[in-house]
Amino acid sequence: MMSISALFARKDLRCVSRRLTAVAILALLCGIFSLPAIAQVNVLTQHNDNTRSGLNDQESILTPANVNATTFGTIASLPVDGLVAAEPLYASNVNIPGTGLHNVVYVATLHDTVYAFDADKFTGSPLWQVNFLNPAAGITSEPPSELGCTSTTFLTEMGILGTPVIDRGSQTMYVVAKTKENLTYHFRLHALDIASGMEKFGGPVDVNASVTGALGTLMLSGAAKNMLARPGLLLSQGTVYLAFGSNGCDGKDTRGWVVAYDATTLLQMGVLNDTLNSNAARGNIWQSGSGLASDDNGNIFFSTANGAFDANLGTSDYGSSIVKAGWTQSGLGVTDYFTPYNVTYLNSTDLDIGSAGVVMLPDQPGPHPHVLVGSGKEGSVYVLDRDNMGQFNPVDNSQIVQFIPFDGNEIPPQSHTPPGSQVGRMFSTPAYWNNYVYLTGQNQGVTQFVMQNGQMVILNRNDNPLCCAHTPSISANGATNGILWIPNGNGFVAYDASDLSLPALYSNSKMGTLAHFNTPMIANGKVFVGAKGTLQVLGLLGHLQVASGNGQTVPSLGTAPLPLTVAATDAYTGLPVAGVSVTFSDNKKGGVFNPPTAVTNASGKASTSYTVPKLAGTYPVTATYPSSTTATFAVTVVGGTPTHIAVVSGGKQVGALQSAFPLPLVVQLDDVSGNGVVGGTVTFSVPANSGTFNPVSVVTDSKGRAQTFYTSGTKSGAISITVTSGTLHQGMSETVQPGPAIGLTVVSGNSQKAAAGTTLVAKLVAKVVDSFGNGIPGVSVTYSDGGVGGSFATSPVTTDSLGKATVAYTLPPTAQVVHITASASGVGSVNFTETAQ
Repeated sequence: MMSISALFARKDLRCVSRRLTAVAILALLCGIFSLPAIAQVNVLTQHNDNTRSGLNDQESILTPANVNATTFGTIASLPVDGLVAAEPLYASNVNIPGTGLHNVVYVATLHDTVYAFDADKFTGSPLWQVNFLNPAAGITSEPPSELGCTSTTFLTEMGILGTPVIDRGSQTMYVVAKTKENLTYHFRLHALDIASGMEKFGGPVDVNASVTGALGTLMLSGAAKNMLARPGLLLSQGTVYLAFGSNGCDGKDTRGWVVAYDATTLLQMGVLNDTLNSNAARGNIWQSGSGLASDDNGNIFFSTANGAFDANLGTSDYGSSIVKAGWTQSGLGVTDYFTPYNVTYLNSTDLDIGSAGVVMLPDQPGPHPHVLVGSGKEGSVYVLDRDNMGQFNPVDNSQIVQFIPFDGNEIPPQSHTPPGSQVGRMFSTPAYWNNYVYLTGQNQGVTQFVMQNGQMVILNRNDNPLCCAHTPSISANGATNGILWIPNGNGFVAYDASDLSLPALYSNSKMGTLAHFNTPMIANGKVFVGAKGTLQVLGLLGHLQVASGNGQTVPSLGTAPLPLTVAATDAYTGLPVAGVSVTFSDNKKGGVFNPPTAVTNASGKASTSYTVPKLAGTYPVTATYPSSTTATFAVTVVGGTPTHIAVVSGGKQVGALQSAFPLPLVVQLDDVSGNGVVGGTVTFSVPANSGTFNPVSVVTDSKGRAQTFYTSGTKSGAISITVTSGTLHQGMSETVQPGPAIGLTVVSGNSQKAAAGTTLVAKLVAKVVDSFGNGIPGVSVTYSDGGVGGSFATSPVTTDSLGKATVAYTLPPTAQVVHITASASGVGSVNFTETAQ
């Protein structure tokens, strides 16, 4: 059997005829030379290729380094008319009539509409759109009241559910649309020109397949009301394959169908029904929306839901199986299969393996080079040889390449079976990149396996559970910069695909309403996610940077001398972005912008003037436009006209004579709002002999503060300091302690005359002094008249704060000259002479 490695080498899907006309080649060459090389990616089928790997390995723009909340996010939301369940598709260099070459993203809705949008310029208007409904003629989508199981599927209506497929060679998109037409239900296959949306090849054709088995003739149309074309379409070797199953409720006569059409003539080529001999039919094909897989030889592979199984007995019922189909002498039919040994248990507990699509891996070393990986609701993983699928072993699954049971409690006796993986219940298709296989089980984290000699070995598991993970997709640049993209419920998360134990690169919990089994599509640096009423586009945010005006210092309530200017450039091309509205904000700090929103000019620049708030400080000013990074200015507000001087610190210190005080003296030159005024001159001064400053004059700093150091002089006591700036004055004080006491001096009260026996008018005042004449408080001074009969009001006397000892004296009763001595221990004495008359 041929290898599938070519599919992983990024060859586009095989065209219908495998021939390109001269016109098509010319158009392709024109596209190559008119658009950048990075725009040549194509995503033409569900999960990227017919192996259903989910891999775009030509992504040179998005990397783990730039996919983060700062530089990556939602860049557009394109309106559509319903819920998007199909995966968007992407074709580069499509020549749209009248407008030229475009990279195009295609999206289909449950309202039976197909849109073609420019994938680079998101105006919101489609390049074209077609709708297959005609309510006036009774042609509508199927309403939810008739759809059934909407409490499980949450589908709002039924129109286009399965992902279309594009044949780039013939420029054709194949779409299956369901309609209700005057009480009948139809599936129609449309072939649309991808450039115009026009029908081709005589389409559409009504899908009305039939088979004959033990029950007689079965008609797909007989159960059409309760059936869905959920799997993505498959285009393989010139044939388009459609697959069908139930609405999820397994309504009457719903079965699994595969119907094949010639891609050029739309003639029906073959039909396969996987449970055509059992009344308990089912066997529906849904695979959570994954398309049937195919190899280079045209073999197709798919999984089936719970239903009758008796293929091991030679009949044709393949419920809960992984089926290989191909072209036989009898037409399209089953050529091989695998059914788990516990199929009866899986059927009875609704744990079928039809919930997960299959992925085919590149050639592996060892005895089984051609393998595929399947799973299901139970969470077990099956690695199968595509050349010999293993069929059915009622005892265990030891006949297949590898069986990884859903937990450690059910391990068949085979040496190559590892302990249970607990990947979780699978409602998605695995993804493959760089020898890694990724599974996203319900309520589990992502599990990363590495392939070793054809066996899956658990490498990493991310511990963050996914509530309801959809099918993952991978972008990478060859073997580097792999990113795993996973819709999760109504959110979205991206991981470094090299190491899933790392935290998420990016997450977004508000993607709108996402359909069950949503699959993202990545192309040309963008991620496309279908939602209810919109196509969400995620990508690199527009680049906005400061051009000029940053770092200005502005007085309170003043206007910055330079405008704040930003430059917007496209994150993908680096070219200026003109005509976008940039909004400036200081987060409601009180500044005023004129204008608050400015439109970028032809050079991508936008400017505003900024009148700053009144309070001083450094303000971050942000600028942004929708879906852009944020440019941030730093604007420093300082004081305006000074109105007063405020003491900050350093006052009321106590120190010795002729000593440097330890703390600096700090004052702030303030404006009326209390902001420090920068650049003002502040001068410090004291009376004579009261000390010095270093420096005497100071220019205020960025906070409006001035600082100096004080050294005391020869004067003690409370030293008054005057702080001056222009006409503004402020006082401070320091206390200087006197030196040691060295003597007494007479201050007043000497040489008085008064009548004997009377009290002198003036009190006697002696002063205890240091070497600089500073008075020393708290010294005990004793007064004495030698016992001549006079008296003192008190004695001894303690000197006051000025070093003075003051006492009243009453003369003796007899006339005489009185000699009075004032003395302090260890200091000395002084004499007063008074006369009693």
